[in-house]
Amino acid sequence: IMCTGDNVLTAISVGRESRLIDSPRVYISCINEDARMGEPFLLWRNVDNYEDTLDLDEPQFAGTFEDYTLAVTGDVFRILFDNESRIPENYKDTVLLKACIYARMSPDEKHELMERLQKMDYVVGFCGDGANDCGALKAADVGISLSEAEASVAAPFTSQIFDISCVLNVIEEG
Repeated sequence: IMCTGDNVLTAISVGRESRLIDSPRVYISCINEDARMGEPFLLWRNVDNYEDTLDLDEPQFAGTFEDYTLAVTGDVFRILFDNESRIPENYKDTVLLKACIYARMSPDEKHELMERLQKMDYVVGFCGDGANDCGALKAADVGISLSEAEASVAAPFTSQIFDISCVLNVIEEG
């Protein structure tokens, strides 16, 4: 999973180039500002074909692992996981299980994502390189700072090599 403060299209491009995204279809979360009664408030649009939408409420998509992935933006993450949200838990779980890109995420949203994944019984690792990653680094089961700056104080592990190759060493060590 990529969790970044960057633009969602940039994150998708990097995800594809690095082969983090292996699904042919990527759906971006959008808020349906003009939603009428009975229409979904959240829309999922194919990044390569804006007219192609995904309805996670439809039985063929809810809880299944068809050949698609989701890209969630911070504003939609906030709506989904707001304490006042009336969105069903199974919908939220589908989003968490299908999303491999989280973009335009604030430091608090990154932190909350770590906690949400842990509540689903995932062991969560997080690599970060700045002050905006401190909360997520602390919340993760394995937090790895790729920085000599503020983030290194928050993280249990700090790498002097500023790329993710150190993750393999941490996994080997257990």
